[in-house]
Amino acid sequence: MRFGIVGLGRMGANLSRQAIDRGHEVVGYDPSEGARTELSKTGVDTVESLEELASKLTPPRIVFVYVPHGDATEQACRALQEALASNDIVVDGGNSHWEDSIRRHRAFAKLGVRFLDVGTSGGVSGARTGACFMAGGDRDSYEMVQPILRDLAVDADGAIFVGPPRIGALRKARSQRDRVRNGAGNRGGGRDARALGL
Repeated sequence: MRFGIVGLGRMGANLSRQAIDRGHEVVGYDPSEGARTELSKTGVDTVESLEELASKLTPPRIVFVYVPHGDATEQACRALQEALASNDIVVDGGNSHWEDSIRRHRAFAKLGVRFLDVGTSGGVSGARTGACFMAGGDRDSYEMVQPILRDLAVDADGAIFVGPPRIGALRKARSQRDRVRNGAGNRGGGRDARALGL
């Protein structure tokens, strides 16, 4: 599949590399010219604006957002509201607060754009070798994105739909909390989801 990634830092870059290795085509955007140049060497079709990214994807477009939570995510989502159209899908893979996920879901819905909050576990190494994805939103949108998530996941249990908007972000927060309590490392993969009874 061909999809976009906004944010080519450590997480976005490694997910892009993993996707390319699994046979997907990635259009990547980052404000850093250095990040774009580096990823272009790996087969990512890098662009200089979100408008250009949207123009290089076929509707319904799928765009993952992997930028730091907070202002960076807010700015990216607002810009994507201008660049995308009805039935396109935005996947927020950062550590956004669940209340922000609900608000963004509503804002995109007013434009007919679908929104998934996808908690991503596994850290930078998991992004390169297989992560765990917990998606909140509507199931139809998840099923459209699922082939990508399954290819990027650590195993067959590593990509799951967990419920309505906000649940993906909440499950990621709970997963992090539990790992800290248990003294576990950052690499949980599919067993994170199983440990939560998902």
